[in-house]
Amino acid sequence: MSEDMLGGNDNTMAEPFELLSTYQHMTDGQLLQVANQGGLLPDAELILTQELRRRNLKASDLPLYTESLDDRLRAETQEKSFRGTGLRF
Repeated sequence: MSEDMLGGNDNTMAEPFELLSTYQHMTDGQLLQVANQGGLLPDAELILTQELRRRNLKASDLPLYTESLDDRLRAETQEKSFRGTGLRF
């Protein structure tokens, strides 16, 4: 996801409804990581804060949602793995 879609340091900013939609479709972990990175424009920061409040999330929750690269790769591999033929014997 590009920084400009998140309201980042690019001098352009997505419309507020686009940001809201983007933030609403993020997982809690993704949202907390965006909050942790900082560097958002004031309007983007406000929309992010509102979404965090709506989900009852705080910056202190970030460690609970942080995944290691190995964990993410393992999860993606399991999602894409072939799980049998679907036949019963």
